[in-house]
Amino acid sequence: MTDAYDLGAKIRDSLYAIVDHFVASLPLGVKAINSGGMPGSASKEAPPPVPLHVLDVRAMCCSRLAGWARVVLEERQLTHSSLQAGDALGLARFLMVHSDYLGRHEAGQDAADEIDTSARELRALALPDPPTGVVIGRCPVLDIAEEVTICEGTVRAKPGEPIRCERCGSTGTLDWWHSLMFGDTELAPLVTARDLVGIIANQTGHVIDPATIRKWVERGKVQRSGADEKGRPLYDHVSVIALIRMGKVA
Repeated sequence: MTDAYDLGAKIRDSLYAIVDHFVASLPLGVKAINSGGMPGSASKEAPPPVPLHVLDVRAMCCSRLAGWARVVLEERQLTHSSLQAGDALGLARFLMVHSDYLGRHEAGQDAADEIDTSARELRALALPDPPTGVVIGRCPVLDIAEEVTICEGTVRAKPGEPIRCERCGSTGTLDWWHSLMFGDTELAPLVTARDLVGIIANQTGHVIDPATIRKWVERGKVQRSGADEKGRPLYDHVSVIALIRMGKVA
């Protein structure tokens, strides 16, 4: 069984991780003050919108911290007028002062586990798992909610799952996606590696990723044909398809 000292230390370590996350999410000038420095020249641009799942994780963290802060306040008969239920930084710093008390508490293990869970969830937001599967192209589905626009989200194929657009959520078979992407359109003679992946899958049935194309180039099997305005390499898809069908690349 973990002793009270170890539990107190574990709680403190988790609280430090929580503080680091919330300080990093503050505007520049406020971040400097909370880190003990001088305020900097904060950008006048509006901050980017925060995804809903990030807000949910942060809200759950605040709820857990507020619950354990309430335990400390009531059982130690303390008053702390500056504490607010939605102030994760203030709650975490308050609990740091009382981490040893929580470690000795009969519910100390529960406190350590809950606070550690929030710390791990917040770390996962900073270091999310890389996307899996193979990108087969951009989504050509029309969105007519307000005006007719093309989705252009990433269409990704994952083992054992329907091929899905990560933006609009449309799903379908490989043939269905490729009939939308390439069925009624005339392909440009030169395409990027991302578009070439979809063309190869449509015309040969081979599902690869752009890294495979880069390997073909490094081995001298496929040649680049210039670059687009963004500096991305372009490829002659007709030549590449011919090489694949002749067995020159695999």
